[in-house]
Amino acid sequence: MIDTAPVTAPIETVTPIKPSEALRLGRLVRPLRIEGRLFRGTNGACALGAIAVGFGWPDAGLNERLSRRSEAAIYEFIERQFPDAGRYWVDHISLSNDSGYSDKDILLSLEAAGL
Repeated sequence: MIDTAPVTAPIETVTPIKPSEALRLGRLVRPLRIEGRLFRGTNGACALGAIAVGFGWPDAGLNERLSRRSEAAIYEFIERQFPDAGRYWVDHISLSNDSGYSDKDILLSLEAAGL
């Protein structure tokens, strides 16, 4: 006789990705690094824009013509992804990008903080 008792599937543990990982993923989608704006064209993004895309922000149709409301929504979205880090890191990443720090430098600072 065939055993038809239900089998319980193992519970998967999902670990959220870190901002440094999100930056790397976002750069796969938007490899062109820009300063001063979250997005430009179809393949450009600042570090925060790349992080947003890496965290799963819908990339379709994003370009440099974001309204301030849209920009604020993206900042809030990123902050919700790593609330323990707080607004400091979102501002730090944005300022570092606009000050000309490379993605590598930004990644190093995130990783040094465990992010």
